[in-house]
Order: sequence, then structure tokens, then C-alpha cells
Amino acid sequence: MSVRITISYIEREELEEILLRLAPMITSWKISKNQEGGYQKAYVELKNLKKPEKTS
Repeated sequence: MSVRITISYIEREELEEILLRLAPMITSWKISKNQEGGYQKAYVELKNLKKPEKTS
């Protein structure tokens, strides 16, 4: 299962911080071409994630 996340940010530094924290899981990312409005957008795709094991 892969996951795609939309990130909304104001300052480029905010995006860079999130990308650093997610770096071990990121397969790709891109900045949206549509940058209208108060927030800028970026899309991040994460590696296949394992389902959490159920605990009893």
C-alpha cells in the first residue's frame, strides 16, 4: 500500500522540514503547479507501508 500526502505550507522552510522528517519513507515528491491562495502545496508519495500488527 502506498500513500500520497498533500502538504500545505506558507514558507519553503516549512516544506523542507517536513521532507527531512519523512525522508526515510519518501519515494517521490513534487510542488504543485497551482499555487493560488494563501498556502502553497506539495505532494509526497511514501513507500509501501506495512499494516500495524494487531495487539491482543
